[in-house]
Amino acid sequence: MSDYKYRDKLLKKMGFQSYGYYLASELWKKEIRPKVIEEYNSTCLLCCKKTNKAEVHHLEYNEDNLSGSNINGMIVLCRSCHKKAEFKKGKKRSMLQVNDYISNIIIKRK
Repeated sequence: MSDYKYRDKLLKKMGFQSYGYYLASELWKKEIRPKVIEEYNSTCLLCCKKTNKAEVHHLEYNEDNLSGSNINGMIVLCRSCHKKAEFKKGKKRSMLQVNDYISNIIIKRK
């Protein structure tokens, strides 16, 4: 099962019709997303720029981070870096490919 299908299965178990409904929920908008953004001080993990349009990226999907009981496995990215990480030549990457992309940038920076 792909990571995205697994995520959708967990979200259905939590009562959400889809990932879109989850992202539109009060749980995400008022509880989880602000916690992650605050944890990273609104700073993109990849380009290291502070952004007022921070996006939260899931490095993994599990019940704890989807429910907000634990914010591990989530990072902040600016919109540009998030798009570059998630898509290559207009096609959505797998979660493994996205995480490899993120890891490679962080390793190169060191």
